Amino acid sequence: MPPCDYRTRWSGIRRRDLVNAMPFTKARMEILSLIKGKVVVGHAIHNDFKVIGYCHPPELTRDTSRIPLLNQMAGIEGNKCTSLKTLTKAIFNRDIQTGNKGHSSVEDARATMELYKVVEHEWETQLAANSTAIDSVQDYKSSFNCSSYILCQGFTLCSNGAHATWGQSCLCWNIIM
Repeated sequence: MPPCDYRTRWSGIRRRDLVNAMPFTKARMEILSLIKGKVVVGHAIHNDFKVIGYCHPPELTRDTSRIPLLNQMAGIEGNKCTSLKTLTKAIFNRDIQTGNKGHSSVEDARATMELYKVVEHEWETQLAANSTAIDSVQDYKSSFNCSSYILCQGFTLCSNGAHATWGQSCLCWNIIM
């Protein structure tokens, strides 16, 4: 099925760009096989996951749009979801996403990984500490035969079930092997 929204302003993709493109279903399967069991670094990556109707395990997801450490470095309120463009400018004093032909997914992925690398050690240390606390709580719950789980729900984005943004953004996620 053809995409119902190319999001050209952001993706740069137009109908003609997808004439000979891989079918969505096949691209989705390849993407999922690439990221299965891997840490995925992205910016506002929930949007990309939503497009493909997928929920990546939270413990394997690093979303740079939601890192208080980066906001703090950029002089922005701690829990605010900050744009990639704003963070890149504030932390690296570099402009990205300046053209009018859509974002460069490669430029965005590079900027995202650079931001992640700036806070990687401290962020991963915090995540490990939180994981230990969560494991302790889960051990406690399991001693009472309790179960906890996360239910992830896919989304239907268009009535015809297709969307174009996967064409660029999903293929430029940063995957940590």
